[in-house]
Amino acid sequence: MASTSKIEKGPIDYLWEWANENGYWSKSLVKMVVSTESNLTESDRKSVFDKYLGSIGVKETTATNSITKPSYSPTNHRITLESLSSIRGVNRLAENQTLKFSPNITIVYGQNGTGKTGYVRILKSLGFSYESRSKIFSDISEEQIPQSGKISYKLGEEDKTTKWNGIDSNSELEGISVFNNNCVNITLTSVRELIVTPIGFHLFNIVTKELDVLLKMLDTEIENCTVSLEWAEKLNEGTEQHSFINKILSHNIDKKLFYESKIKTLKELSKWDSLEDQAKLDQQEEELKGLNKELLLHKSKLLDDQITELNEIKSRVEAISSLLTKELWESFLKQEECIQGLRATSKSKIEDVAKENEVKFYKSEQFNSFIKVAEEYIKLLDKESYPKEGDECVYCKQPLQTEKSIELLNNYRRLLNSDTESKLLKAKESLDLLKKEVSNIQTDYVFHQKSFGETDKGTPVQPEEIILYSKNLELIKSRMLGNTPSKDLDFEIDYNSILQLLLDRIRDLSEEKEDIDKKALNPQEEENKIKKLIKELKDRKLLSEKKEEVVRALDSHKMRDLLYSNRSSFFTTKISKKATKARRALLAKNFEGIFQGELKKLKKSHLPIELNFGTEKGKTKIKQSMHNNFSLLDVLSEGEQKAIALAEFLTELQLDPTNAPVVFDDPVNSFDHIIIDDFAERLVELSSDRQIVVFTHSILLYNKFLDIKLEATTAIQLYNVTQQYGKTGVLSEGEELNSVGSYIKKVKLLIDGSEKDRREEQVSAEGYGHLRSAVELCIEHEVLKGTVERYKRNISLGKFLRIDGDLINNNKRELIKIFKTCCKYIDGHSNPAIIDQAPTLTQLKKDFEDFKEIRKKFK
Repeated sequence: MASTSKIEKGPIDYLWEWANENGYWSKSLVKMVVSTESNLTESDRKSVFDKYLGSIGVKETTATNSITKPSYSPTNHRITLESLSSIRGVNRLAENQTLKFSPNITIVYGQNGTGKTGYVRILKSLGFSYESRSKIFSDISEEQIPQSGKISYKLGEEDKTTKWNGIDSNSELEGISVFNNNCVNITLTSVRELIVTPIGFHLFNIVTKELDVLLKMLDTEIENCTVSLEWAEKLNEGTEQHSFINKILSHNIDKKLFYESKIKTLKELSKWDSLEDQAKLDQQEEELKGLNKELLLHKSKLLDDQITELNEIKSRVEAISSLLTKELWESFLKQEECIQGLRATSKSKIEDVAKENEVKFYKSEQFNSFIKVAEEYIKLLDKESYPKEGDECVYCKQPLQTEKSIELLNNYRRLLNSDTESKLLKAKESLDLLKKEVSNIQTDYVFHQKSFGETDKGTPVQPEEIILYSKNLELIKSRMLGNTPSKDLDFEIDYNSILQLLLDRIRDLSEEKEDIDKKALNPQEEENKIKKLIKELKDRKLLSEKKEEVVRALDSHKMRDLLYSNRSSFFTTKISKKATKARRALLAKNFEGIFQGELKKLKKSHLPIELNFGTEKGKTKIKQSMHNNFSLLDVLSEGEQKAIALAEFLTELQLDPTNAPVVFDDPVNSFDHIIIDDFAERLVELSSDRQIVVFTHSILLYNKFLDIKLEATTAIQLYNVTQQYGKTGVLSEGEELNSVGSYIKKVKLLIDGSEKDRREEQVSAEGYGHLRSAVELCIEHEVLKGTVERYKRNISLGKFLRIDGDLINNNKRELIKIFKTCCKYIDGHSNPAIIDQAPTLTQLKKDFEDFKEIRKKFK
C-alpha cells in the first residue's frame, strides 16, 4: 500500500545510490518504479532486462547515462467503509444483514460465538494483518457454498461499491489493517517484518520484487541456452566423446578453459575419414564377429600356411638371385657374341673355298651342316691324314681321281680343324653348360595361399610385382635357352624389391599371427579391447556428423556462462543493505519515539523494550527483546503482551498513515481493566485520522464507548450482534446493554403473542426470565440511581445523593415478591414434580403490570 508519512530525507537517495552502483539499467528500473509506485508492466520490465543484457554485451542496445534521479511525491486518498451487506457463505452468518459503519468509530458487541469473527474475516481478507489470511468456510454443517458480499466505501469523496467473493482482491481496500488476539504472539516474536511500510520504503520492496522477477527472466534465458542433443544418448559410456558431450549437457565444462580450447577439443574428437576410418570400423566389427578361440586358432593356421609359402618362394628367389645374376647375363651375352664371331670367321673361309670350286648352295645351312658332319665322320673313322692320293670317298667309296678333289677336301678339313673351330667348339660347350643350369630355373610363381588377399571370385591374389618378376625371369630364361638374339634385352630383374616385398609380407603376417595367438590365449580381453575401439570409432563418426550442433551447444554454453557470471546483478543483498542503512537513518528514531509515546498512553512505558531494525528482501525487519535478548513472550504477562502488541500496531500505523480503516477484533480480551479507558480514549483520538471498527465481547469496553457517545464528542455507531435460530451475526442497533427498557420490550413482545407457535408455559417461562432481569436492572439503575453499576469500575457518590430511602421501604416487599415469582418460573429453575409450577401468560401479564406501576414511582 502506498504510504504518506513525511520524513526529512526520503529513501529515494538511497535507492539512487544503489542504481548508480549498478548501471543505467538499474537507473531505468528505479525511475519506472518511483513514477508508478507499482510493479512494472511486462513491456517496461522487458525494456529494463534488455538494457541489462546490453550492459553485459549480450544484446545490442543504446546505453544512455542521461537518466536523472526521479522526484517522489506519495499519493494518498482517505478510505472510509460505508456498509457491509448481502453476505452469503461466511461461517453461519445470517443473510440480509447490513453493517453500516460510522465515519469515526463503529462498535459491534456480542458474546463469543455470535458471529463477530465472521465479519472480521471478511475485512481481513481485503486488507492486512500480522496474522496471515485463513480460508473462509461457509456453515460446515451444511453443503459449502461460494462466498459473496457487497461492500460500499468512499475513496476520498467518491462513492464506490465492490463485490466480495473471498478470492479476488481490491487494491483500494488493501490498506485496511486488522488486529486480533492472534497478532500478539506474532507481533512479539524476536524478529518479524513490519506490516506497514514507512513512506517511500515500499519502493525498496517493489524494486526487490522486480529484481526477483528479473532474476527469473535471467534464469529462463540461462535455461534457454541449454541445447538438447537428443542423439547424445547414442554415445557409448566411457569414450572421450561421451565424456565431452556429457560435460556440455551438464554445464560442467571447466570454466578455466577458453571457448577456443573447447572447439579444439571438439575438432580432435570428431576427426573422421570416411574411407580409412570406416574401413577400420568395418574391420573391427568383422573381427569381433569371429572372436572365438576355434576361429582364432583356425586363422592362425591359415596365416602359418601363408608364411610357409612365402618363405618357400623367398628361398627360390634367393637361390635364383645367386645363380641368375646380371653379371651372368652379361657374361652370357659376351660368350654368345664370341661364338657368333668365331662362327662367322669359319663360315666365311669355307664359303670362299666352296665358291672357288663352284660348289652349289654353299651358303645354305644344309651345306654347312653337311661338311661339318662329314668332318665328324672322318674323325670317327680315325683318318687323320685323309684325304691323300689313292683314298676313296668315305661316303660313296669311289676313288678320289683328281688332285683338285683331294685339295678341296683337305681345305675343308683344314678349315674345320683350324684354331677358330676349336675356340668355337669350346665356346659352345661352355654356353651349353650355362644353358643347362638356367634350364632348371622355375619361372612359374603362383600363390596358393591368400597371403595378399583374395579376388572377387575367392581365389588368392597374385601380386603384380610377382607377376612381373615371373615374366621377366621367363623372358631371360627363354632368351638364354633359345637361339634368338639377346642384345636388345636388358636384365630387369630386381631381386631386392621382390625379396623386400616378401619379407614385409612375412613380417606383417607374422605380427598378425602373433597378435591372433595372443587373442586366442585370452579372447575376452581382446573382445573388450575391440569393443572399446569400435565404440570410440562409432562415437567419433557420430560426433563428426553432429559437429555443427555441438558448436551451437558450445556457443550456448558460452552464453550461459556469461549470463550466469553476471547473475549476481539481480541479487537483492546490496539493495537490502541500502534499505537497512536508510531505515537506520530514517526509521529507527521515528519508530522509537512514537512507540514510547504509545507505551506511555497505555501505562506501560516502564517496560525496557529494546528495538533494532534490519532489511531482508527489501522488507523491514524489527528485532525486539528485553534485558540482553530475552524474548518478550517469555518474560511479559498476558496483559503486558497485549499492551505492547497494541502499542507496536498503533506505532506502525502512524509510520505509514495510509488513511484506511483499522479493525480491532477483541482487543481487550484479558487486558488490564485499569487501562481499558485509556485504550478507548486512544482509539477516539486515532479516529480523527482513521476510521475505527471494534468487534468486542468486553462489556467494559462497550460501556466506555457508550459513555463517549453520550458525550456527543465523537460519531460512534453501536451494534449488538446475537445468535438466532442457528444463525449468527444478527445485528441490532446498539443501546445501553442490560437496560430496563430492553427487557420490558422483550416481555411485551411475548405477551402480545409473537411466539404463538410455542407452548404457553414455554413462552411464559421465557417472559419471567426477562422480567427477572428487568427487576434487577430497575433496582441497579432506578432504585439506587446508578450509584453502583455492574461492569463499571467506580461508585458514583454524586448519584448516591439522589436515592429516596422512604420510597424504597414502601415498595421493596412488592419488588421482592415479583422477583421471587420470576425465579420460580424461569427455564433454569428446578421445582418438585408434585407442585404444579407451570406459568401462564395471564399470571405473567399481571406481574408485569404490577412491576411497571412500581417502576413509575422511581423514575
